[in-house]
Amino acid sequence: MPSPKLSTSGLPTGRENIIVVDGLCLTIRDQGKGFSWDGKAPAGMGWRIMGYRTDNLGGVLSVQSELNAGTEIKCIFPNGFP
Repeated sequence: MPSPKLSTSGLPTGRENIIVVDGLCLTIRDQGKGFSWDGKAPAGMGWRIMGYRTDNLGGVLSVQSELNAGTEIKCIFPNGFP
């Protein structure tokens, strides 16, 4: 059975964004401009808050991005969601 998907396309970029919820892993992927990622959180509260909340729930936050190739953010709960 395929994972349920929620698709939205009303963003200013006109590109489609896909959010997939799959039991123990939340994946958010876009096909935007992406950014250079060195593994360190950029200065700003958004990244820190996502990491903090994921960690408090026993999960792991994974971010992959490449310039001109979009970004993928995964929130993974290896022991199940609390």
